[in-house]
Amino acid sequence: MEFTTIVVKIFDGCTNDTPRFKYESVSVIKGLEAERAKEFEQIANGSALKCAQQAAIAILPEHHQIRTGSNIPQASILWRGLKADGSFTNDFRASTIPHYNKDKKPVLQNHTKGSHYARIILKDNSRIVVYAESQSTAERVAREQLKYVDASFIPSPIKVSLGERKGEELAKITVKAVRVSYFSKGLKDTQPDWVSEL
Repeated sequence: MEFTTIVVKIFDGCTNDTPRFKYESVSVIKGLEAERAKEFEQIANGSALKCAQQAAIAILPEHHQIRTGSNIPQASILWRGLKADGSFTNDFRASTIPHYNKDKKPVLQNHTKGSHYARIILKDNSRIVVYAESQSTAERVAREQLKYVDASFIPSPIKVSLGERKGEELAKITVKAVRVSYFSKGLKDTQPDWVSEL
């Protein structure tokens, strides 16, 4: 059996939802060069599909145990993991802001997720809950999100409950807000009224 070397296409990961490829030399049986090259091409292109799928993350409104029912207007924020060089990871997190004020371009700072939480309970018992690497970060992010709540639901004075999640520690991941989806009827209609890329 005689072998020869061909150069084949290899999937090399995603950069901001765009696939990267590299080319490597591999040994194949002589006479099967075209067939093996086609197989490598199909595998590389199939693997690259996951880059496009990263942008197809669905997020839904949350259930809020409140006096008047859980079908409250709210925004679901999609957060994506961020590397030190500014490129994205394949990590996703979601959070919701109840009684959202409909701002299509909220300014939400990057932060690092973790096991510490901050919770703000609104007038109707719906709540903002943020998990972060520290209680101070969690409180800062929760207060930042409170700015996007309909003012008639914000309690006075504002009370922020701080604590730490029990059980296994959550992974520390720096995240960036990449999408906001607005649900005017909460869980009653899980088709968003609008979606805005951030």
